[in-house]
Amino acid sequence: GESEYEILTGSMIKDTTLLLSKTLPNQGQLYTSSYPFSEGSDTTASTSFSFSQDIARNAFGKVVQLDTEIADIKLDIARFQLVEAYEDYMAEIIVLYYSWISQDEGLQQAVSSFKENTKVLESIKNRKLRKIANDTDVNKLELQLLTKNEQVIRFKANFFETSRQLKRVINETSSREVLPERSIVLDTLPNSFNEELLIIKKESRTFDLFSKIKSETSLDVDRAIRDLLPSVSLSATLFNKSLTYGNVGLSFNLPLHNKSAKADYELSKLNALKMDVQTLTDERELITTIRNIYASLVTQKRLIAIASSKRKLARKILDAESENYSFGKVTLNDYIGAVNRFDSLRLDEIERKINYQILSVEWKRLTDRLVVKTIF
Repeated sequence: GESEYEILTGSMIKDTTLLLSKTLPNQGQLYTSSYPFSEGSDTTASTSFSFSQDIARNAFGKVVQLDTEIADIKLDIARFQLVEAYEDYMAEIIVLYYSWISQDEGLQQAVSSFKENTKVLESIKNRKLRKIANDTDVNKLELQLLTKNEQVIRFKANFFETSRQLKRVINETSSREVLPERSIVLDTLPNSFNEELLIIKKESRTFDLFSKIKSETSLDVDRAIRDLLPSVSLSATLFNKSLTYGNVGLSFNLPLHNKSAKADYELSKLNALKMDVQTLTDERELITTIRNIYASLVTQKRLIAIASSKRKLARKILDAESENYSFGKVTLNDYIGAVNRFDSLRLDEIERKINYQILSVEWKRLTDRLVVKTIF
């Protein structure tokens, strides 16, 4: 509440009044106490105590309470928007990081494949010297090697460009080489979407925001209704001099033509209805989006399992074709095909894992699990 202290003096220095007041906005109450006195005598001293209570528009501090609740909700919404902005920023960085991992893995595989094909080319040249291979075989391997070298150059350029972007983001100014963690640990996927949705609705900041927005518009309507009511105050005063007596009063202010307040009330009702419809639409769209992401995560995880199996089979085929080619059982084209198939399936498996993790980041962002702790 608010307190005031005053000392009032008359035209003569001997006449003095001490006035104390206390306001309780949340209750719509005002307390006032006064003590007038004259120097050198206490026979004229008189005290008074008065009390005022709002009983209509601001009945028991209702207007102040509504204004406080609306201000608190606006502050909560502002905090939510700040956290959401930070969460979006973090999601972009994490997605960039996964792209960096993908490019690094692709670069390492391209370099490995280039070195392996370099060894094979040397082997083919030796076979040619022994009249086992011909110029066409050498040309095929040289073309294969050029293709692998081209892949190395492309992956290296992409990798170092993303490295520079990440350094700028994390404000890394040193010239030291920074490498990503190459192991990709897949995020755990909930078993049931419907069960997870119940938890999300209960714990998610976004669904809490939907509820706060509805509360704010409802409070705005209640606040507008208050402005339509008259301002009425009930007051009582006690005096104590030679005798104790008091009085009770009632004061009110009733605007005859309060068109502005009526217009504000009608507008608040329209805004509340509009916001309720918009909030319901946003809520349904969010549920549909995260449902689709969940379905994509399930599909992607199955595709990862298939890609892993294909890569393992391709490795077995490559090992077998390598041995068969050394004994002249298959052609060089068969061997090159096995090499390229294995390289392609290795990259495909990594890409599917990266895509799964990127989808998981979006899932966490939309369900408010990317940033789970705030400092305010």
